[in-house]
Amino acid sequence: MSKERFLNILKNVFHKIKVLFFQKDTLIFLIFLTIATFIWFLHTSNRQRAIKIPFTLEHKGIPSSILLSEDLPNKVEVKIEDVGNKIFEYAFSQQPTIIIDWSNLISQEKEVALFSKEQLEQEVRRFIYSTSTITSMPNGIEIKYKWQGSKKVPVKLTSEPQLLPQQTLLDSISFSPDSVVAYGEVQLLDNLEVAYLEPIKQELTNGNNVLQLNIKTPKNLTFSEKVIEVTIPIELITEKTLEIPISKLNFPTNIVLHTFPSTVKVSFSVSVSNFKKVNTEDFSIVMDYNDLKNNVSKKQSIKVECKNPKVSNVSFFPREVEFLLEELK
Repeated sequence: MSKERFLNILKNVFHKIKVLFFQKDTLIFLIFLTIATFIWFLHTSNRQRAIKIPFTLEHKGIPSSILLSEDLPNKVEVKIEDVGNKIFEYAFSQQPTIIIDWSNLISQEKEVALFSKEQLEQEVRRFIYSTSTITSMPNGIEIKYKWQGSKKVPVKLTSEPQLLPQQTLLDSISFSPDSVVAYGEVQLLDNLEVAYLEPIKQELTNGNNVLQLNIKTPKNLTFSEKVIEVTIPIELITEKTLEIPISKLNFPTNIVLHTFPSTVKVSFSVSVSNFKKVNTEDFSIVMDYNDLKNNVSKKQSIKVECKNPKVSNVSFFPREVEFLLEELK
């Protein structure tokens, strides 16, 4: 198509557009505008054009044991040339992503790593036509870093989880992973004993609460993990009461102990699932002969020992009992 013929076509098209515009016939106006754009595109599609394409950068393979001197670049711009229709396609394509693997480029003996211009060009060419010419691009991507000391420390909650009055921990709180490696200057690591987690902000419900909590990162330190999975098993609690018999300790064979009453009522809190598992064997009330033989009041305070860690809020009645020592003949 000659230049003169193309200009005449455009002149006629725009004349029709002008007429239609003033007639306010929007639909026909849009049709002729589309036709004009298409004719223009056909005319220019075979000409050489240039465009700058931004590439998103993603980085992997960077050890946690290094400290970067500056933030990693997240984008590079590459200028290419090609015919108009391909440039048009580049302009409306999704922004491509280049993944840079630093695992084989970072060395213990160095403090600088380079993703070379040749490597970058190789990655860029995966996203462009073979006919496209790269006219300008960065001279590679360089990062500077320092190696740090390391220390393995356990993770821990900043404070105990806040439970409702009718709730209890069914089991111990678990962490995955339960320890992390801290990286930083040796002096800072010497003072680090625990990696604390961010406070729990959500309300805990009955059952297994699985939370994703961030590690609180002190200044100039990094950790091998950023997020820890914390499992907090919670269950409803209920009350239970048992009659616990009084046992004897250090009594001569010829001395018999009589107490009034002979048992003590022990009340406690326990989770619903452990309600039937707690019995009298989990408690002991012992009266020692050495404490009683010189007691002229014939009243003795009671001490209740609980052997079951699933039990809490133990109370008992009476707080003291009367006793009588009978000597057998």
